[in-house]
Amino acid sequence: MIHFWNNPINHEVNLITELVTTNLLRCFNISHIKKVRELRLRVIKLWCREILEGLNYLHSLKPPIIHRDIKCDNIFINTHTSDIKIGDLGLAIELSKGVANSVIGTPEFMAPELYQEKYGVKIDIYSFGMCLLELITLRKPYEECPSPGNIFYKVTNKELPLGIHLIQSSILKEIVLRCIEYDPDKRPTAKQLLESE
Repeated sequence: MIHFWNNPINHEVNLITELVTTNLLRCFNISHIKKVRELRLRVIKLWCREILEGLNYLHSLKPPIIHRDIKCDNIFINTHTSDIKIGDLGLAIELSKGVANSVIGTPEFMAPELYQEKYGVKIDIYSFGMCLLELITLRKPYEECPSPGNIFYKVTNKELPLGIHLIQSSILKEIVLRCIEYDPDKRPTAKQLLESE
């Protein structure tokens, strides 16, 4: 992000970003990296660091910015430089009152408190955890669910996506589980995740 400002008249946050003409992280990961497991895990670690640096930046602004739609389809990779950019900030919101209160996002990546319409920056950490799950398993979270309503039911009843069982690394599994913890107060911040390497 190059610059942002709040427009209180229209109740909107305006963002100026650089033009990114690259691939979606999800598509790039599936088509180029899945054959070499060890390389893929090292590359995923680098990508996660960059995503977390972006989230830490947004969350540390005064007031904080919540992305509200973090998913692999909204993360872009420059295939020439391997730089990662968080994109599609159309649902982003400035957190000026301590909590936000509208249900918005992609069901597979939405934190449980989003459905309760009272949330903060930790919803982006939950979504990041689901992105990490997708990067590791090459499957969308809750792909076993036939409808958004079924996803809602599982999320609000604390049922984890079946993809969790496909993670072979105990360290990666622990990170994903910490990020998608049902209680947002128990989730780490982006800064804590960056420091815990």
